Amino acid sequence: MRWPWTGHHRSEGTVAEARTCSLRVKVLGPLRAWLGERELALGSNRQQTVLAVLAAHPNRLVSQRALITGVWGGEAPASASGNLHTYLSGLRRAFGPARDLLVSGSAGYSLRLDQGALDSALFDQLRLEAEQRYAAGDRRGAVTLLDEGLALWSGEVYAGLRSPFTDRTRRRLEALRLDAVRLRARARLELGEHAELVAELTDLVRQHPLDESAHELLMLALHRGGRRAEALEVFHAARRLLAGEGAKPGRTLTDLHHLVLAGPAERRQSHPLLRVPPPRASPPPTGVPLGRASEVAVLTGALEGVLSGQGRAVWVEGEAGIGKTALLTAALAGAEARSCHLAWAVADEMNGRFPLQVVLDALDVTSTSADRERAALAARLREPAARNEWNRTAPVNRLLAHVAGLCATAPLVLVVDDFQWADDATLLFWDRLIAATDTLPLLLVCATRPPGGRDRLVTPRRGVVDADGLLLPLAPLPAVEVERVVGAVVGASRGPGLRSLASVAAGNPAYAVEIAELMARDGRVRVVNGSADVDDGALADSLGAMRGGVHDVVADLAEDTREVLRSAALLGMRFDVAGLAAVSGRSPVRLLRALDEAAVAQLVVESGDDLAFRHPYVRWVLYGQVPQPMKVALHRQAAEALASANAPVERVVEQLENSALDAWVVRWAAGHHEQLVERVPHQGSVLLRRVLDTGLVEGAERTALVMVLLRTAFRLGLDVEAPAAEALSGGIGPEDAAEARHVLARDRHRRGDVPGAVAVLEDAVRAPGTPDVWRTRHEALIADVRRGALADLDEADVVSERAHARAVAAGEIRAAAYALRNRWFVASVRRDHERALRHVDDALALVGHDRGTAEARCDLLDHRAFTLQNLDRLAEAEGALAEARQVIGRYGLPSGVEVPLAVQRYWTGAWDGALVELGGVNCDAPGLTFYGIREDGPGTVLLHGVSALIALRRDQWANALVHLDAAPAPVGLVGAERESGDFLLFATALAARRRGRLDEAVRLLSSLLRPEEAPMLLRHQWLPHLVRLALEAGRRPVARQAVEACEDEAAREVVPARAVRAAAHCRALVAGDPRALLEVAAQHRSVGRVVELAEALEDAAVAHAVLGDHRAAEEVYAEAAAGYRRLDARWDLARSRQRLDQAIAVDRPTR
Repeated sequence: MRWPWTGHHRSEGTVAEARTCSLRVKVLGPLRAWLGERELALGSNRQQTVLAVLAAHPNRLVSQRALITGVWGGEAPASASGNLHTYLSGLRRAFGPARDLLVSGSAGYSLRLDQGALDSALFDQLRLEAEQRYAAGDRRGAVTLLDEGLALWSGEVYAGLRSPFTDRTRRRLEALRLDAVRLRARARLELGEHAELVAELTDLVRQHPLDESAHELLMLALHRGGRRAEALEVFHAARRLLAGEGAKPGRTLTDLHHLVLAGPAERRQSHPLLRVPPPRASPPPTGVPLGRASEVAVLTGALEGVLSGQGRAVWVEGEAGIGKTALLTAALAGAEARSCHLAWAVADEMNGRFPLQVVLDALDVTSTSADRERAALAARLREPAARNEWNRTAPVNRLLAHVAGLCATAPLVLVVDDFQWADDATLLFWDRLIAATDTLPLLLVCATRPPGGRDRLVTPRRGVVDADGLLLPLAPLPAVEVERVVGAVVGASRGPGLRSLASVAAGNPAYAVEIAELMARDGRVRVVNGSADVDDGALADSLGAMRGGVHDVVADLAEDTREVLRSAALLGMRFDVAGLAAVSGRSPVRLLRALDEAAVAQLVVESGDDLAFRHPYVRWVLYGQVPQPMKVALHRQAAEALASANAPVERVVEQLENSALDAWVVRWAAGHHEQLVERVPHQGSVLLRRVLDTGLVEGAERTALVMVLLRTAFRLGLDVEAPAAEALSGGIGPEDAAEARHVLARDRHRRGDVPGAVAVLEDAVRAPGTPDVWRTRHEALIADVRRGALADLDEADVVSERAHARAVAAGEIRAAAYALRNRWFVASVRRDHERALRHVDDALALVGHDRGTAEARCDLLDHRAFTLQNLDRLAEAEGALAEARQVIGRYGLPSGVEVPLAVQRYWTGAWDGALVELGGVNCDAPGLTFYGIREDGPGTVLLHGVSALIALRRDQWANALVHLDAAPAPVGLVGAERESGDFLLFATALAARRRGRLDEAVRLLSSLLRPEEAPMLLRHQWLPHLVRLALEAGRRPVARQAVEACEDEAAREVVPARAVRAAAHCRALVAGDPRALLEVAAQHRSVGRVVELAEALEDAAVAHAVLGDHRAAEEVYAEAAAGYRRLDARWDLARSRQRLDQAIAVDRPTR
């Protein structure tokens, strides 16, 4: 059961009972209620209070007197009884067909609620269960229950409702919540999770400064983390606070103070460290590799750096055999014994074809991982996202979040050897991680052959250089070093014959060692008086013998061992025993004997938890011994065996690349088509194309394959015309046909073929049987395509006006609505928001409230909210989005209102509410495609932009970094993404500012000075920030340009509102005029713009300080700081205080 107020699942008895509940009520936050999946409109505040009183006493009669007292207290008006009946009637109307849930009787009223249908009751149940678990010693179970209970909260209890009942109940529930928070913290401390709790407990102390328990818990977390001085400071701060109240610290806090004074606590490891050591394909070196002392020193220094919190990216490159692996092992394998996570893997040509496989191996994100969190992540990554046609980076984003989580507990050393085989998704992931080394304790090391013609490696290599990383090219060893390598093999100094090996090896130590070992085994090396040498011709003979040597070794093995090794060769350089057992058809016991013999013959070695061939040419020889026709049959058998053993689809498909397609292959591929295109889109698409070409798949199964190939082609940017034509010629149903035409039109529009896109969409609209929902989407996309990029506003308005007139004359209501929507776009770009509101309201009147136009109505309500925000009618904007949410619930539409609501709540200062909305968005779901009308990019860009900006301002750097990494670069955005990229742009600039890169922050925001690139973008809301940063950087010309740009925006604003205030703000910043800044702040205050109010007050305080009026500066700043505290904008609070202190420190005369 998915609880509507949290998105969490409850798996115990209350869930089964709640599943049949028709009414659900949420009070731990704003009061909300649902009937089934439909959210109810609950009416006025007092009507909501009546519902709150009834819900708090479910299935019990509540007297009229008790209801009146709960709503009005002792000051009930004479009309209270009549008003109460009005409110009860309003609730019954809201309940609709379920009005009998509100029961009336002679003794009062009762609300029927099933068990588990009230979130506060569920919270209380979970809290009591957690207390019982804690008392029984089950600390982890207690934390799990408390996490679930606390997740039910989304803000202040009964937010916005003020009455005797809600005030009293709010105090009681918030006291219980504080108890739960304290118990959870105590349980986690006892589990050794002190490091993660420090930030959380610091917030708790800030929120409850007189709560001694909060101070005690924070002291314990700091003490156990070895932060003794900070723990003592917490005590002193608590003592000062209590003294101000005429009190002293209690016995518990005092005893803890004595304990901290007594000495350091025993350090506890809060999380088990990840340990994925380097694969042992050969014995580890016992010292520094010959000739590589300086490189080892560099890498060792990087390791010491990350252990002290300094991240770094390292790129090691050199030809095969040059010593990359030996270098990494000598320098970094010792990290196993240090206090850090170690993640190490080797890419190979086989797994390089499967997205992210090498990093999944390195991070132990596998279904067999002993760590439940990593095993669960592996399962999520392998799940095909439901209709995830457009999302490309979700797995990368999830792994980035996982890495950030690891780095929050200990430094991470992540090593990938043979990086040249890494797949494209891994390269994208690596590029994101390179940027993360600037802020995370992450040592990122890859070893690869030189890029050469591999252009795909150029970008990550350049990224390492740009991030001030280390580039370590390994040159061939000097001849004298190669001679020393050979001497170490033969155990003596080198004679002339052996010294000639150095020139043959061309500075490659691996090549020299192979030849020297072969000559030593063959007895061709003579040692005379401590000097080793070889006969003439021995070197040439050994080179030829290397190829035959493996044949001879294999020939000496038992036949069963040879067959096992040939089966292993089918699986690649590395293989696991389970997979080999499935492919070879042998039990693990039989395999053990064969593998033991292979290990004794030095053909197979351990490689982590798997096995590997000692050298690539061992596998090549074994694989080459199998005749080509037999290879095809064996790969086919291997595929079926692996599938029967439930191996991942990528392991199965690699066996089918050259196999004939028989009935089993067709059945398997058809049955796993979603997983194939999700995990291995390129190889999966090729296999499914071959399956379709067999003609063995028919009916609904064929349609499913055709459609998934069409979606995948669009997602990968491949040719869509052919798969779309195939889909539309194959007798598919009207739903699939509509989707195929829509995808084809989107592809043509993406490629700039506007007439072609319109033609497809018009055919789709006229096609018989097109479902209403798709006809709506087609018509909306037609309007968007025809509108174009709004380069000529007059022309766009005339075209849309004519289209509207034609549609009205023809009675085409939806076409008329979309023409009005285009006129809304034009008016919005012109900043004529009153006219835009008239257009969108007229369009809403046309589409009405039918199911067939429900998606269009939601889209128009989103536009209406945008316009109302720009007119400073914020409450109405919230109402428009609330109506859209009701429409979504009424008709079961894919959700799509969370991101617009988050933007609305960002500006009104309800940041917790914004994060609740964003947290409920499934980035993989089709809701972010804005009902199929627009690309998914704008929604995703906004989601990550708002999330990152709030995280940055709240000083949650790791969380901000995850969102910044998940989003595209803001400067490179185009089209609708560019117009929705302002939050992301400002967040990226703020991140640069935080890193000390002030010029970069100014450069990023200066892109706002080019309005032609994104005419809908509300650049004025960010221009005061550009002015502030430019002045701080000493770039006054840029500041003046920003003022001019903002004045241009203000001049276009027909009804003076946001742009006019922003222009006044910019002018006052440049002039250093505190009075003008306070006037701007007053205007923000009057319309409820909390964020901009705090910013204007901060600027006014600094302006006062610069003029020498320090008292006025502190008074104004106090209000600004209070505003930042209400937002929990901790970074802004620290930054603004530092900025003010710097201004005060500059002694300037008062004007």
